[in-house]
Amino acid sequence: MNWETINTGLDDSVVYCLALSRADTAKIYAGTLNGVYVMDFPNKVQKISEDEMAIYPNPAKDKLEIKLPKKAKLEIRNAQGQVIEKLEMENTRTTLDVTRYASGIYLIKAETDKEIMVKKFIKE
Repeated sequence: MNWETINTGLDDSVVYCLALSRADTAKIYAGTLNGVYVMDFPNKVQKISEDEMAIYPNPAKDKLEIKLPKKAKLEIRNAQGQVIEKLEMENTRTTLDVTRYASGIYLIKAETDKEIMVKKFIKE
C-alpha cells in the first residue's frame, strides 16, 4: 500500500485523524499537520476467528496443520514482521513443514476472496 499526498504544507510528524469516505470505501484518509494523505484500502474484512481458522499443534515442532473453511493464500511472518514463506492452499486443509523455522513466535495470514484471518503460532 502506498500513501498519496492530496495536499501539503506543514509538518507531518503526527496523524491526527483516520477516516473512510462513505462515497469511496476503497480509500482511507489520514489527516496530519502536513495535510491530508490518502491510501488505497483493501475492500476486505479483517477477522480473527477461532471457528474459521484452526492451527494445531500449537506450539509446533515439525509440522503445523492448518484448517480453513475455504482455500486461501497463506503468508507466514516472523516476530520481526518479515515474510518467511508464502503459499496457496490446494484445499481447505494443509500441513506446513516448520522444521526449517527458528524457534519463536510466528503469524499466519490467510487471505480469501472475502476476508483476511490472522493467527499466531509458536515454533519450539
